[in-house]
Amino acid sequence: MEPKPEMNIHELFRRFLRRWPLIILLGSIGALAGLVFSLLRSPVYQAEALLGININYGITESLALVVEDRALSRLGTLVLADSTLERLMDSLPAETKDERNWKSPGDIREDLRLDKRLATWALVVMDTDPEFAAFVAQNWAEATLEIFDEANEHAWRAVRLLSGSFIIDCEERIEEGEGAQFWDCRAFPQGASAEELSEEFEREVALSHGVLPNISYELLQGASPPEEPILWQRAWLILAGTLLGIVLGGGLSLRDTGSAYRAEDQSQSE
Repeated sequence: MEPKPEMNIHELFRRFLRRWPLIILLGSIGALAGLVFSLLRSPVYQAEALLGININYGITESLALVVEDRALSRLGTLVLADSTLERLMDSLPAETKDERNWKSPGDIREDLRLDKRLATWALVVMDTDPEFAAFVAQNWAEATLEIFDEANEHAWRAVRLLSGSFIIDCEERIEEGEGAQFWDCRAFPQGASAEELSEEFEREVALSHGVLPNISYELLQGASPPEEPILWQRAWLILAGTLLGIVLGGGLSLRDTGSAYRAEDQSQSE
């Protein structure tokens, strides 16, 4: 009994290259299909509002890079937090939210994006209506600044509780035999019990959302309606169609090769 012919990888590659016109043709058809599909879709517009975010080193010492990064990252988390997005949704007309099925912060978060560009943060909104995209981006920026103001106020209150609510009492102490001089210092709560001050401090820290009082922020540029739709989605659709066509062409080429080997195997068996 003669052994069955084995599929040679070099032969497969040679047959694959021999059918390159088919692969190019199907890849071109796939790219054209992706382009047509992108043209049939509703255009998507992108509007953005710019915030200036930085650490105010006029009121604080230099911070380590890891500390600075964590402080700014906390602000980024707050920009996309449910509390901020709920305030944004409250400022939007009910009919527009119903049209887009925005019922919770998670729904609207899918159409928002925060781009951090060093000290400039872009609050990006994508929508099929350029006017509405700019309206949402502007309201998002205003809601974010309001949240920052409230968090910053509570952060300063926590600082004042630490610095102004205690009296420091120090007594001189001299160690016998060594002649060393020390100071024994204790902190006493002023105007309230230690438990009350502790509860108030914890409450202010919680309301500050972890924001440090040395953060500076401002609205650098308001959102304006974009004139042209974004095209990066079209590029991805064309690329996906091209790859799909190439894969299909390669599959057809290998399928023909497999059929040839099966025919050869059948002829040898006969």
